Amino acid sequence: YTRFVSPEVFLFSYTLTMVVMVVAGGKGTLVGPVVGAVVFTVLPEVLRELVAWQWQMLLYGTFLLLTVFLLPQGVVPTLAAWRERR
Repeated sequence: YTRFVSPEVFLFSYTLTMVVMVVAGGKGTLVGPVVGAVVFTVLPEVLRELVAWQWQMLLYGTFLLLTVFLLPQGVVPTLAAWRERR
């Protein structure tokens, strides 16, 4: 948790993670960034419990890339479109 502002808060990896959360959740929606933030915050914690540390970042990165490439509109708009078709 951040209790004060330091230069570490503005590292490229943190900025990239926040952008990915928005894009993966669904830009242009109100719920999308929240869903993206929950998924990409909980996922590392789940992986920490399930797999060895050597595989955590590989699986996290693979999931991230698959989400961005397979769901270009984001998770929320894709689920909404799927729900409308049913």
